[in-house]
Amino acid sequence: MFNVLLLVCLAVLLLPGWRMQGNDSLLETISLLTSTMMPASLGFLLVLRCRAVDMSIWISMGAAGMAAAGVLVAGGDNPSPALALLAALVVGGTIGLVKALLIRYTKISPWLGTLVVAALIWAAMNFTGLPKQIMLAENMFDPWVT
Repeated sequence: MFNVLLLVCLAVLLLPGWRMQGNDSLLETISLLTSTMMPASLGFLLVLRCRAVDMSIWISMGAAGMAAAGVLVAGGDNPSPALALLAALVVGGTIGLVKALLIRYTKISPWLGTLVVAALIWAAMNFTGLPKQIMLAENMFDPWVT
């Protein structure tokens, strides 16, 4: 509830200035508040609220996104959004579980534990046979929209 209240307060404070700059479009305003970075930012805010720092939130989001994109590409002409979402949740949840177990059982500070996990994920994504990027077709999401 705190996060929702914080977002409402930020919107009340920032939107008048945003509109004064000539950005009157309601769609632009909505896209600002529903940015793809918003869930990660709220997660980071939640961790800060617990008096910790998570250094791996961004790379965890990237790894989960890569897993979802891989599932979509593997689906060929009939990609499954539900399966892609499940893949992202499993990868993100597994990373979160590893971070929690590492911090709990080694008794190291959260910022160091999450930094170690971030470094391991980065190394796994860069020095293994995993693709560096996954290109999705521009029209891949058209059937879902219509």
